[in-house]
Order: sequence, then structure tokens, then C-alpha cells
Amino acid sequence: MRTIFYLAVFFTTICNAQNSYEAGYYIDNTGTTRTGLIENEYWYNSPSSIHFKATDQADFVTLEIKDVKSFCIGQDIKYIRQTVNIDNKRTEIHKENNSTNGNPSFEKKTLFLKVLVEGPATLCSIVYLSEPKYFFSMNNSGSFSQLFYRVYSDNDFHEKRNTLYRNQLFDALKCDKLSLQDFTTLPYQEQALAGIIKKYNSCMNVESKVYSEKVRKSEVKYSIIGGLGLTTLKVVSTENVFEKGSGSTFIFGGEVSVLLPFNNKRIELFLNSVVEKIDFKVYSEDISTGSTVTYIKDYIEMQGTPIDINVGMRYYFIVNEKNRIFLSGAFGVCLANGTIKYSRDRYTPQGIANISGFEGNTETAFDAKLGVGYMFNQKISLNVDYDIYPKNFFNEGVGINASELAVLGLTLRYRLN
Repeated sequence: MRTIFYLAVFFTTICNAQNSYEAGYYIDNTGTTRTGLIENEYWYNSPSSIHFKATDQADFVTLEIKDVKSFCIGQDIKYIRQTVNIDNKRTEIHKENNSTNGNPSFEKKTLFLKVLVEGPATLCSIVYLSEPKYFFSMNNSGSFSQLFYRVYSDNDFHEKRNTLYRNQLFDALKCDKLSLQDFTTLPYQEQALAGIIKKYNSCMNVESKVYSEKVRKSEVKYSIIGGLGLTTLKVVSTENVFEKGSGSTFIFGGEVSVLLPFNNKRIELFLNSVVEKIDFKVYSEDISTGSTVTYIKDYIEMQGTPIDINVGMRYYFIVNEKNRIFLSGAFGVCLANGTIKYSRDRYTPQGIANISGFEGNTETAFDAKLGVGYMFNQKISLNVDYDIYPKNFFNEGVGINASELAVLGLTLRYRLN
């Protein structure tokens, strides 16, 4: 466990300066343009800060939103700092807000707005409360208003819609090429809103500057897993002290995972199943009987091929275009698929005589894992995982409170696609 912690700190440190930086610039509060490299994190929500390097060899600096008026990455990504009134309610009906109020509930916030279309009319967006909200500005005024839309329910629980955004745009975009019909069915969607803004700018004889960041989609990955593990068995008893068992196991299984599209695909959710093998026989300390030649000893024998089913998450740190370091965490259920035998024996000069014992099946157990690893060429991963919450396969024996199995696994994971 301590080893994994030290590895995690080390890997995180060496990766801080090796993330995905792209050519760009930012404008500071004095209006000065600073060119260099900006870390592109493919933000899902609006960023609150950015990492900037003057040159590829320079150390990065963290710039907070208060330090940056706007920034661009390449030709397709632009954010501008704005203090706006933003609706603090969800757009769609949700149980958590159960809204029967179709009116805005504005609060003032300073945010980075993502520019979609720029011209005499400018359209921006932000993901807020996990939903997109759109803002527009006219004639480079520098003042942005939210295009308001709300789905709510009336007192009879009938669905209602406040489509104020259509009126806002109809009142602002006065042009011979736009008619009332263009607005009456206009959906609250990026493509439709950007289309009408571009049409207005064209009517003003100005070509719109369109920022079209490449759409990144989630990726489903399939992998096979194989490796070895060091196993330890700890028997907790109120009646006796047992030695700690140790052994080794093969590990083999498969995995399906989803790479989320935002944050430069650094987050991966996974579901895997692996088979292990356990074979232990652990003895207790001698139990005195008052005789110098006779004593009693307990032992537990456990065998099986438990099946681990784990659900978890990995977070990747970018080393370069093809290689990544990651941390992982998972919770799992273990289908024990084995037997456990307990025996209490009396040892005498004449031999060994059984006093008591029992035999039964191991029980389904739960565990939690932490891990660290390195991915080569976006294909092969070397993983080190440890059970921080060991599996308790049996807790109903005579004086046995728990039989805890922990595995330190070293595995290779190979992506099939």
C-alpha cells in the first residue's frame, strides 16, 4: 500500500510538465497578447484556470480566470471572460428541482464563455449544471445576455416551456433575410442557434468566424488481463493467534471500459472480471495444556478459485502522445468459489488426534483496490494493484472473526481495439 502511494506521488510529479500543450495565446488584463503553449484539456465544463508555457522548455504557470481576459488554442478554440447573469436552475424538468416556475432565476458570475460564432452577432456557450446554456452579444458591445429557455410544469403537472430565447433573437436580429418563421420553431440547440447567428452576420455583409472544436466521442475499449499476484491470508480469532499465510496466484480475465471524451480522455470507467487461485494452510500458535509434551494447535486450510468482478475508474497523466501513467481505484465483489476447513488437533508423543473441526464453502466477499500503472503505445498497460480492503471469505467458525485475503497483483492489460 505504501509502495503504491509513493509511486503515485512520483508519477504525478513527473507528469505535471508533460501534458498536452498546443500553440495558443491569451490576453491579459492590460490587453497584452501573450503567445506560447496552452494545455488543451478538452473541457466539459467551463475552465476556471489554464496552464500556460511561454516555450516548450519552460515551466508551466497557472493562470486564474481573474488574470485572463480571453485565450485561444489553435484556430478552433476560444474562451472569453465575462461577468454575466446566468440562470441557476436546470433547463429541463428534474426531480431535484421539481420546477413549477418558468421564470429566470439569475445570479451574477464571472465565467469563461466558449465562443461558437463571432461577428456582428456573437454566440457563446457554457455547460452549467450539466446542461448547455447559450449567450449572445450584438455589435461587439462586450455585454452578453443569456438566451433563456426553461421546461417546467404547471400546477396540474402539465409540461410547459418558456421559449424566451426566440423573442430575444427576433428582437435583436433585424435583417431582411430573416422572417418571423425563422424564429417560431427555432430549437434550443447549438447547431440551430449558430445557424441563425451566421445568417444574420451574412446579412450584415460580414463573414462569421466559426470556432468548431473537433467533437470527441466516448470510446469503448475491450482488454484481456493476465499476471501474477502475491497473496496474504490473515485469520482473526478471539481464541488464538494464527500465523499469516502467504502464497502466489495467477490472475487472468477480461475488461470492458469507456474513455470519456472530455479532459483529454484522461478518465476511464471500467468493469473487469478476473480469476485468481488460493491455496493456504495456516497454523495457530501452540495452545498449552499444562503438559510439557502435549499441546493443542489449530489450523485452517482454504482452497478455491475466486472470481473478482470490479467496477472502477482510472485517471491518466499524459507522458507523451502515446504513453500515459495512471492511477486507479475500484470496488468489487468476489465470488469465492472455494472451501475452507478448520481443525483443532491434540499433539502428544503418541501422535496427533483431532478434537474438533468443520468444513464449509467460502462466502461471497467484497473488496476495494488501489492501483498505479503505465500504458505503452495506448495499447499495453503494466498495472500494480493492491486490496486496501481485503476479502473476508469466512467469519462463522469457532472463534474465527474473519479470514482476510489480500492480493498484490502485477498484471498486463492488452487492449484489443
